[in-house]
Amino acid sequence: MTWGGLSFLVRTSVAPRAVEPSIHRLVASLDKDVPVNDVKTMAAMLSAGTSAPRFAVALMSMFSLIAIVLIATGVYGLLTYAVLRRTRELGIRIALGARRGVVGLVLTRAAKLTTTGLLVGTVGSVGIARLFAHVFPESADPGAFLFPTAALIVTATSLLAAFIPASRAAAIDPTEALRSE
Repeated sequence: MTWGGLSFLVRTSVAPRAVEPSIHRLVASLDKDVPVNDVKTMAAMLSAGTSAPRFAVALMSMFSLIAIVLIATGVYGLLTYAVLRRTRELGIRIALGARRGVVGLVLTRAAKLTTTGLLVGTVGSVGIARLFAHVFPESADPGAFLFPTAALIVTATSLLAAFIPASRAAAIDPTEALRSE
């Protein structure tokens, strides 16, 4: 690296710090006015050179995790509310003999909503990936914006959010469900 002074690399088969005094003596034997400072191992140089990108990745990962938790919480609350609003309808269906079909009906509706949301999110993430490909050509990896783990978490959360209130609604007495209005 020519800026800031002369640098050189030494390959060794022994511990790098054990070679440091020999390097100082060798440089001093060639020219006593040349200082030898900032001696680092290659691992330390690589670590220092990649610390800023590693921090950015860690920060973005933390934000992504927070976003997934917020999405899962929102999906859970929304689907739970949607099922609770249908308590009267579910009560009528149970009164007419559809006790088992109630849970399946609710889960099918939740699966349709979840699939629609995942498709819209996938199309949006591909669009964002293409935008970033034009703005930052070095980061043009569309796969980096498709998070299968997030999709799995949202799907599991939505089905759980629909299953819990649907199974509760299927277990209640139809007269109570009809009386709740």
